[in-house]
Amino acid sequence: MANKLYAMEQLTEEVAKDVASSPQEWMRFLDTASRLYRYTFPEQILIYAQRPDATAVASMEIWNQKMYRWIKKGSKGIALIDNTSGPKTKLRYVFDVQDTYKVRNLGKDPQLWNLPMEGENLVADYLQEQFNLEETEGGLAEVLHQAAVESVQDWLPDAFDEMHLDVGGTFLEDLDVQNQKVEFRELMINSTWYLLLNRCGLDVQEYLDAEDFRYITDFNRLKVMGHLGSSVNELAKPVLMQIGRYVMTDLEKDLKTLAKEKEVPYNEFNTLIRESKITNKEDREENKEEHEHERDHLQPERRVSDPGYQSGGDIRDNREVWDDAERISAEPQNRQIQHSDLTEQTGQPSDGDRPAGETESRQSDGRTAGERSGTRQDDGHNGMDQTHEPDQSTGRGTGDSGDYLQLSLFPTEEEQLGEIRKAAAALTQPAAFLISDDVVNDILRTGSGKGNTLFHITAKLIEGLDNEDMRNFLISEYGTGGKGFTIHGQKISIWYDSDGIRIRRGDSAKRNFDRMVTWEEAADRIRDMYEDGNYVSNSISNNAIEKEREETSLQLALHFRDTNKNPDERLSYQEWQKIIQDYWLEPEAIQEIYERFEYLQKDMDENPGEYHRWEIQNNPVYFSRFRDLQRDMSWRDQKQQVERLELSFITQDEIDAVLRKGGIIAGGRNRIYEYL
Repeated sequence: MANKLYAMEQLTEEVAKDVASSPQEWMRFLDTASRLYRYTFPEQILIYAQRPDATAVASMEIWNQKMYRWIKKGSKGIALIDNTSGPKTKLRYVFDVQDTYKVRNLGKDPQLWNLPMEGENLVADYLQEQFNLEETEGGLAEVLHQAAVESVQDWLPDAFDEMHLDVGGTFLEDLDVQNQKVEFRELMINSTWYLLLNRCGLDVQEYLDAEDFRYITDFNRLKVMGHLGSSVNELAKPVLMQIGRYVMTDLEKDLKTLAKEKEVPYNEFNTLIRESKITNKEDREENKEEHEHERDHLQPERRVSDPGYQSGGDIRDNREVWDDAERISAEPQNRQIQHSDLTEQTGQPSDGDRPAGETESRQSDGRTAGERSGTRQDDGHNGMDQTHEPDQSTGRGTGDSGDYLQLSLFPTEEEQLGEIRKAAAALTQPAAFLISDDVVNDILRTGSGKGNTLFHITAKLIEGLDNEDMRNFLISEYGTGGKGFTIHGQKISIWYDSDGIRIRRGDSAKRNFDRMVTWEEAADRIRDMYEDGNYVSNSISNNAIEKEREETSLQLALHFRDTNKNPDERLSYQEWQKIIQDYWLEPEAIQEIYERFEYLQKDMDENPGEYHRWEIQNNPVYFSRFRDLQRDMSWRDQKQQVERLELSFITQDEIDAVLRKGGIIAGGRNRIYEYL
């Protein structure tokens, strides 16, 4: 094992030197790294050396016990250096999804996000909003460039100071400090931009070529290449994770909304306005009491995770390397994706059955995942000695040196199937029954982790959403997060994400759980409790619509203030808020709101260049929400007082999520550790 470990350390050194030998070699590495952006740079180097076409890798235990797949006979493990599992550095082996078979009716495929071309503008708008980037007409590519430049601005000072200590013995040593910094900065920006472009499926050759990476040959030793590669990885990862979350949770919905807006011409909007006026007048004559619904969904703040690269290894326990498959919530600010995300996304078998070889990113020219944009596929590295001669079956490999382990050294297929059967059988064990329906209902009565969550959910119940709409709303309302309760003296942890609510006895529920409550089940249970009058206290039910009204007023105040073009009607946000709140108390004044929406829609159609894109998109959405507030609601009396569980502890899942935060500023996560 010591010889194998030494061989892999040597391989890392040689491959790092090799990828720095020319701009083309560096670009080839970046092609692979863009698919493996969730791995650390040392892991990327070793995977690139052994399996440059890998798309999703994990240990045999994960493939067997979580994904219900077995490793093909004759497959070779990808050796990685593990210095995070104890005081002693060792090798661990992972396998690509192409090395596996699914167990029939049980095996699962990794989920990989894909950005369609029609979604590029929406992603660009989203990134501009989330990262406070300047507006640009250059499309997604220019927005990604802005993100790379601004990230490097914050990262460069500390990163360069650390790298400068290691320039001895490299070509950088011959340069003065200023030129060292110029080369480091340019390579960081262009390499980060390359990763972002390539992972989003854009044609990199339109924006970057070999000349943009001409300085890479000066980074000819691992000690300086490690600083560059790790910095690029740290900067690209949070942006790509942010994009992945949006693509997996909100993009499809936003595309549908955009399509509907394009389908509805202005005269149909006028018809909607006229119908609203008639309906509003009839409603006022029949019933002076107005009701409201539909909480205003302010665009959720999305936070990014800083993986906090440590040259000595990442601070993790039980780490499993995985691909950038995303199992993402509708509210990513709480979602903390880890290298071990394969384990957390596979608590239960999936109904989906996509092909195992599905590529994870759109390639504009139809290339496969194994081919790299803008560069020529090369089977080997120049400058590698025979010890690390490429293996034709697996990419770069280490030949007969023993650094690859043939499957014969691992459990046989039959032995693996035995493990898979045990894992599958565990799902039918009675642990789930230890979490009773009453406990599930008590947990659901606490809502999500957001402020006013029970008001929001109750308002939707009053509105009378159907089951599918209620399910989608709950996914959005809950987002991703955890809670800890003490029930009958037993610690109960919950973790919720887009899959449902995981519940388990103890301090953690994210990876292993006693019971999974799907969002369909949650919607049914919440509705049943509401109909029975024991979901929330009567005070919450009676005030839910009032809360909706307040939040809608806030949104309309911002919308009307920002879209107002009349110099004689320049009102502040507070003034608009007061006007709208007064309108709720004067039903006759509702007509003025309709007329303002009508005027805005007409002006936006005639002069779209005078408005922001989101203002144009939001106007009909806000009008629809405002119109919905005027219709009758489905009220059900609730008990005077419904007891709710109190939070009693912070789960380990929540702690892990916080510790993996830190933003895109250098050393962010380390500062959190130091503070704790």
